[in-house]
Amino acid sequence: MQRDTELEKMLPMLGERDVVVGVRTYQDDESHSRRIIGLCAQLLAHIIVFRKPVIDSQCGFKLFSQKAARKIFPYCRVNGGMLDVELFYLIQMFNIPCYYQPVHWNNKPDSKVSILRSLFVDTYDMVKIRMVDTFGGYAKPLEANEQPWSRHQRRGKIAARAFPPPHKSLRSGYGLLDVQLTANHSER
Repeated sequence: MQRDTELEKMLPMLGERDVVVGVRTYQDDESHSRRIIGLCAQLLAHIIVFRKPVIDSQCGFKLFSQKAARKIFPYCRVNGGMLDVELFYLIQMFNIPCYYQPVHWNNKPDSKVSILRSLFVDTYDMVKIRMVDTFGGYAKPLEANEQPWSRHQRRGKIAARAFPPPHKSLRSGYGLLDVQLTANHSER
């Protein structure tokens, strides 16, 4: 499976860095409009949110060490397509080392991007990230039941499954969690 191969390439890097993210270098099934929307979102994220350059914020292929995940996720305030942007904002805020790994990425066949939703909702979420930062909203973590996705979890709209380490050389303290935010990515 393509995903397993990409994961095998990324796992060794997780031992050196606390965050390893995929960078989409090749996508044979991406439409022209989807590519343009993605580039516009990336540009807006750099203008509104990011303090440092980010190569590809919207690739969903990310690995976090246990330490990084425990540091970052309690500070998340966004639940939607811009969660990835917020994650990079928090990675930068906490100065967490990040490694970018090229990946071959295929979008799910039923995955759609709404131009209007991207234009309004995603832009709103980016401004929200900036405002939360400006007014000190990232000063303290949220409790688990206050997380933006916790209400979706209660409604069964989030599916998470932990994968056992794929090989024995994976050091303890590192685990994999595959989270599919079905309410977010299927609507986009």
